[in-house]
Amino acid sequence: SLATSRKVRLVSLDEEHINALLAKSPYYTKYVVDKTTYNMDSDAQTVAVGALIITDNKASQADIYNFLYGIFDNLPALQSAHAKAKEFDLKFAASFGSFPYHPGAVKYFAEKGIKAGGK
Repeated sequence: SLATSRKVRLVSLDEEHINALLAKSPYYTKYVVDKTTYNMDSDAQTVAVGALIITDNKASQADIYNFLYGIFDNLPALQSAHAKAKEFDLKFAASFGSFPYHPGAVKYFAEKGIKAGGK
């Protein structure tokens, strides 16, 4: 990352601007970048957009199941390799209700006791 070769400073957004943005664009969420992420002097208050991985029905059930298994059944290893992996959350990954989940994802989440789509 850039922070390994340069000093990084993120500019925080104030509450008023964050709230105005969230009102107009609900797909954003309020987010705080911890100062240790980029070795900064203070945390930075900002907004973020969640990431989705999208496929079509041509991907096999086994491939999607194994993809999720590789991530969520190996979180400790991923988290030790990259700080952002600490934010991965199985229940959150299964919580988006505005689109259908791939059958491989439905199977994986069901085995973990979670209904895909958060319903």
